[in-house]
Amino acid sequence: MTSKRLERLLLAQRGRCFFCDKLLPPTTATVEHLVAKANGGNDQDGNCVACCKSANQLLGSMSLKEKIQICLSYKGQFKCPNGTAHQVSTKETQFMAECYEKLVANLSQRQKARPGTVTKLKNTITSLFPKQLSPDQVDNLVQQLRNRQIIFVTGSKITYA
Repeated sequence: MTSKRLERLLLAQRGRCFFCDKLLPPTTATVEHLVAKANGGNDQDGNCVACCKSANQLLGSMSLKEKIQICLSYKGQFKCPNGTAHQVSTKETQFMAECYEKLVANLSQRQKARPGTVTKLKNTITSLFPKQLSPDQVDNLVQQLRNRQIIFVTGSKITYA
């Protein structure tokens, strides 16, 4: 499996695990075939998703029907085998969208005084939304900026589009 495929899948999935919706660092991500290759599935992107390694091991060569049954049995709160569970409510989705828009507007206004490192960007986000965001939500906003190519991260340094 190429790293390019994994990068495409993570980009399409906003950097999140397909099954539990938690942020998924590329270093812990793997490609899961929805229809397992052992069951006749192919390597096309339409049959592949990015997920954490433990979910991939759990689902393995199960049929697509079995995989769907497992996910549905959790009623929207799929419990990832690595111990994470996440359900995004409509309110949270709307709140995060509003935070993202406010953050982009703030960064646009700053022009030359924008944060130059990931740590400074996270501090900026935390100061924009005092006591409102969890560390995961701050990471989510940084990932959204990366996915939408507003920022580019090299090591800990940030450049802006």
